[in-house]
Order: sequence, then structure tokens, then C-alpha cells
Amino acid sequence: MRIHTCPPQVIGKCKYGIWQVRVDYFDGRSVFQNYFAFSSSEAMRRYLQENGTVKQGIITAKFIKKTIDK
Repeated sequence: MRIHTCPPQVIGKCKYGIWQVRVDYFDGRSVFQNYFAFSSSEAMRRYLQENGTVKQGIITAKFIKKTIDK
């Protein structure tokens, strides 16, 4: 399993909103799911909790849309 992370960012307010988690498997399949989360790591964690480990692929998360601040 490979988790691609982003470079370090200045710590500030969390980016609460919709994160799109994408899993690209080595056999050519791609799976997309959207989550409400505070960070990319939280969104990836939620995906892995629901679907189990990704043994033959790469998992990434991308920020889609900001929602109301909490």
C-alpha cells in the first residue's frame, strides 16, 4: 500500500469540507469516494476503515469544496 502525502503546510484553520479519496489499483481500476473531513489524512483513514487495506494500489485525497466552518 502506498499513501501519497502532500508537502508540509503552515498550520492554521482546518480545511473542513468535501475530500475526494481516489484509489488507483495496479490492474487498471479506479475507485472514487467523497467524505466530509478536516484533512486528507482523515478522509483516507475513513476510506480505509470502510473498505479495508489497499494492498495493490495507490490512495490519494484531493480537496473538493469548503463547507461551513464549525
